[in-house]
Amino acid sequence: IAEFVLNSYDVNVSVVPEDGGNVAGAGTYTHGEEVTLTATPNEGYTFVAWKENGNVVSEELEYSFVITEPKSIISEFVLNSYDVNVSVIPENGGDVAGAGNYLHGDEVTLMATPNEGYTFVAWKENGNIVSEELEYSFVITEPKNFIAEFALNSYDVNVSVVPENGGDVAGTGNYLHGDEVTLMATPNEGYTFVAWKENGNIVSEELEYSFVITEPRSFIAEFVLNSYDVNVSVVPENGGDVAGAGNYLHGEEVTLTATPNEGYTLVNWTENGEVVSEESEYSFVITSDRNLVANFVSIESIETIFVSNFNIYPNPTNINEEIHLGMTFDKVEVYNSVGVKIIEYINTDKIYGIRIAGTYIIRVLDDRNVGSCKVIVK
Repeated sequence: IAEFVLNSYDVNVSVVPEDGGNVAGAGTYTHGEEVTLTATPNEGYTFVAWKENGNVVSEELEYSFVITEPKSIISEFVLNSYDVNVSVIPENGGDVAGAGNYLHGDEVTLMATPNEGYTFVAWKENGNIVSEELEYSFVITEPKNFIAEFALNSYDVNVSVVPENGGDVAGTGNYLHGDEVTLMATPNEGYTFVAWKENGNIVSEELEYSFVITEPRSFIAEFVLNSYDVNVSVVPENGGDVAGAGNYLHGEEVTLTATPNEGYTLVNWTENGEVVSEESEYSFVITSDRNLVANFVSIESIETIFVSNFNIYPNPTNINEEIHLGMTFDKVEVYNSVGVKIIEYINTDKIYGIRIAGTYIIRVLDDRNVGSCKVIVK
């Protein structure tokens, strides 16, 4: 008997690298059998090919063949690599580091560095925030696409007014980094702008102050209440004395008092040639520099007349006797010998009631006439 036996063959499979995956189908097969090898990659690996004697025999996960001889096959896997891409929004908001290609399981660290005037907001993936820290680390298991989001800084500009009622300011508010800011000061009536101050230092003495903002700013707009000089001249110089000249703050009440020297009487107060008062005491609220003249006249030098039909009689006269003026005047004033007004009449043509003997000055006024004369009462 000639006895034969059907050959059997071993199918050996090596996995490269060892932890790249698993294979099924290795074993002993009879000549002519169909062998099917199956490769299953481990997590993070991809199957590359079946190789025999250094040659690729298949790139499919499943490889089938009819066996006619022993086989030694390599199942080759490769560790996956993934791209990490990062977009910067806005483009000039800052710089990022850490993008690139990484192997499965590597730790990736992304770093954001804001440009001047920007603040980092967040790392985002698929519209979701994954971190708000400048540095973001993770273990990579798939491709990644991130956005590094920055925001242009905004800053407050605050201004305090000193004193509070000194004036108004415009230009405060919130500004973006790099904006030009213009502050404007408008003094209230009676005030003058002094300066813009920051941290106690003067940054400008102009009403309008402009700068490019790169940080929060807090200013003081400083105003000062105006002060004015009140100057008084006496004409003639020996005619009398005045009180009240000096320096006053805006809005203060000033009172000037004229005291005639013996033998003089006050005619009026004038400013720039205009009569401002005929009283010995003149008060006003000051809003500017004032230059006034106290005008006196010598009683001895007063003679009748500057007024037609102005005829005082009798003159000399007696105590309590009526004195006739010859016509009706809007206003009649009687001054004693030291220039003090003792009586005033409105709309009259006579004087009465002088009860003390002496020398008096009669001053008459209406819308067309003004005049003075001396009368003697016995």
